[in-house]
Amino acid sequence: LEPDWSIGIRVDIACALVREFVDDGHVLVGWQIEGDLRGLKLEDLLASAGPEQIVDLSEHFKTTQGNKCQLSEAYREIFGRQGV
Repeated sequence: LEPDWSIGIRVDIACALVREFVDDGHVLVGWQIEGDLRGLKLEDLLASAGPEQIVDLSEHFKTTQGNKCQLSEAYREIFGRQGV
């Protein structure tokens, strides 16, 4: 990893870290996480990891009408304020 976080983590290193994390049996939790994994070209993890290993919170937060809510809506409901 680079000591200067302002330049971020190289994509190949981020992919390797995510892959190792999942291969070691840990759980990934995110909001619309499939898009993130596809963006990193890690689609194979979606197929190989069990449903208990990749948790998409957007599937669990619904509006009062039963629709998926946006992350900003869930944040506002949980914390009682707008996100920054």
